[in-house]
Amino acid sequence: MAPPKRPGSRFPITLDPDVYRLIAHYIRADSKLKTVEEWKAENKLLNMLCLISKEWKDAALPALLSQILITDSDDRFETLQKRLRAIFHLIQDGRSGYVESLSIALDDKNRSLRSLPEYLEDALVNSFRRILSLLDSSNSTARLECLSISTSASWSEMLTPIISSLQLPCLKMLYFQFTNYRVDVEWLGTFLEGCPDLEDVTFNLDCYTYFNTNWDTRTLREKNLLSHLVTFDGTPKQLALLQTPTTDLEKVRLTPWDGRSSADTALIFIKELEWIGNPFCNVTDLTFSIGSYPPLSLDLAALRALAGSFPALRVLDGLRMERRLYFEEFMASDLGRVAGCLERLEIVTFYEDTLRRTEGEIQSQSSLPSESLDSAFFKLAIIFPSIVSATLVHVDRKTGRFPNSYQTPSPTPGGKRVYSFSKEGPGNVRTDGYDPPLPQNYLHRTPTKLSII
Repeated sequence: MAPPKRPGSRFPITLDPDVYRLIAHYIRADSKLKTVEEWKAENKLLNMLCLISKEWKDAALPALLSQILITDSDDRFETLQKRLRAIFHLIQDGRSGYVESLSIALDDKNRSLRSLPEYLEDALVNSFRRILSLLDSSNSTARLECLSISTSASWSEMLTPIISSLQLPCLKMLYFQFTNYRVDVEWLGTFLEGCPDLEDVTFNLDCYTYFNTNWDTRTLREKNLLSHLVTFDGTPKQLALLQTPTTDLEKVRLTPWDGRSSADTALIFIKELEWIGNPFCNVTDLTFSIGSYPPLSLDLAALRALAGSFPALRVLDGLRMERRLYFEEFMASDLGRVAGCLERLEIVTFYEDTLRRTEGEIQSQSSLPSESLDSAFFKLAIIFPSIVSATLVHVDRKTGRFPNSYQTPSPTPGGKRVYSFSKEGPGNVRTDGYDPPLPQNYLHRTPTKLSII
């Protein structure tokens, strides 16, 4: 097809092929946060470009297929099956090389897979198998970089046998969320062996459904899986999959067991850190993924556990301040026992629940600053000689949620109190509101090559 002519001109409008590709790439934004609505809007625009001319189609189609989302937003399984067939036909015949990110988000809350006719269940399984086979290394054009799978128990039971045999040598980022489904460690090991170059992994596996089961990681550690990992999000026991002397791990987000009390959570979390074994000497950033409350307060046991597992920390986000009095008493004690415990730590963040729960009762405690609290915070420089700033975040009074959790908090009058430090001694203090919260329809943290959950 000839290039279009400009109105009133004898000369057609021509662009360099790189310009077409640049425009298409700009439309398919590599944002780390993207809603399904934004993704659909990008698809609509890229589809329109494909209809303009051959030049536009050659540039827009790779961008269109670079990010694929499979979801069951419709209540009819027949509709999902039609969508799967359409995706398969789009990416076959060599076009599977365009697919950089695949996200599968399936939930059967309003209907049951177990009630499916056998022929339709077989058709769905076969469709998923055909699509995933095109992205496997057996297909020479495949170059999938990001895989995100978020499914309910019945979907997980259907898909895990297909996933386990995949060979994805180009995969850099992985997100697994299998709700109410017990993940077998051997299955996980088999899958990870086929993904040797993973750099960013998130395991959101309802991890403590198997807390008391035999989650033996010794065999997998001997295989030296995830040796190129840079970022990890999961539980301490899953972190034990890594063989620490060879890992490049730098950033960790840990999900603790949510005990019946803060004491339960702290004791079990410290015990879990012992499972890790050798310290991760390259980890500089540690965040606790917070459920009902953070796992650790600042005390002797917590500091020793953290220093033993993550001695090179520069950023620590997620310490609990259950009672200010306890914190102030600890900071007034003999700090020589822990002086220089994490000597490289520069930034630390505490969370304070202003609705303190005591023996089933909810009691309000003040979130107002005090001289004794400020004095205690500035003594952190004794424990962390490289500290630059410390932040105390007040939890939403209405919901009890923590800003660091997967839940989005509501702004509160308390906000946060930030303490700055200098080499000459204590610096200044300021009180801020929360950072603007993300809209509720934003999806899980996503990779550079976007995966939509």
